[in-house]
Amino acid sequence: METRELQNERELIEQLEVDVAQSKKKRVIFQAGHFPLVYTRSGSVEGIREWGDFSKYSLDLAAKIARNAKNMGLEVGFAIIVDDKLNEGLSKIGKSQRSAIRNRLYKSKNGINALLPEEFERILHSQGFSASEILRADHCKRGRESCLYFSEKVLIAQSPPEMTECARAYHAFIDRQITPSDYLVSFVPDRCTGNICRGVLENLKQGISASHIFMQTDSTLLRRTGREEIWKNWGVHYRRD
Repeated sequence: METRELQNERELIEQLEVDVAQSKKKRVIFQAGHFPLVYTRSGSVEGIREWGDFSKYSLDLAAKIARNAKNMGLEVGFAIIVDDKLNEGLSKIGKSQRSAIRNRLYKSKNGINALLPEEFERILHSQGFSASEILRADHCKRGRESCLYFSEKVLIAQSPPEMTECARAYHAFIDRQITPSDYLVSFVPDRCTGNICRGVLENLKQGISASHIFMQTDSTLLRRTGREEIWKNWGVHYRRD
C-alpha cells in the first residue's frame, strides 16, 4: 500500500471519518499524542512541545474524529506512546539514573487517578472525552500495571530483535493492543515512516484494519511550532491498511 500526500486538514478529517465508517469495526483506537521523554537531573519532562505541534495536534485531530465515531455508536479509545529512548544519549545521565527517572514518571501516571498533562486534558475535554478513554499499559513492573502511557523501551523488549527499534515498538503495540474487532487510526512521526511501513505494515502485519497518518516532527523546520508548518514542510502523508 502506497502513501499519498494530503493537502489540508479538512481533507484529512474527511478521509479518516470515511475510513472509520467503512471499517465496520466495533471499536476505534486512536494512537495519537506521541511525544519524547526529556531526561534532566531533577527528573523527566513530558516533551509534548519537543516535536513542534505534532503531539498536541495529533491528539486534537484524533479527538475530533473520535467524537464523530462515538456519535455513530462506536466504542472509542486513545493510546499514547512515549519515546523514552530517543533522548537517552543526549541526557548525559547514567543508565541507572535514567531508569529511576522513568520509573518515577510512569508510577506517577499509574492507576485510576493518574492525570495527563493539562494541555492533553483540555484537548480531550473539548470533545467530551477524558483520561477514562485512555488505554492503559501494563509495563509488567510493580506500580506500573495500569499506566496512561505506553513505553517504547518496554514495547521494544517485547518484539523480535531482528527489526529496527522503532518497528519493534510499533509491532509490539499492534500485536498486544489491537484486536480483530478494532480499527486503528495512528498518527506517526515522519521519521518512522520507512521503518513502520516496511518493517511492520508490509511484512509482519498485513491485513490489519487501520489508517496511518505520517506528520513532520522536526522542530528545526517547525519554526513557529504551528500546525500550518506541519503541512508546509515535509507534508502530511496517509495510507490505509
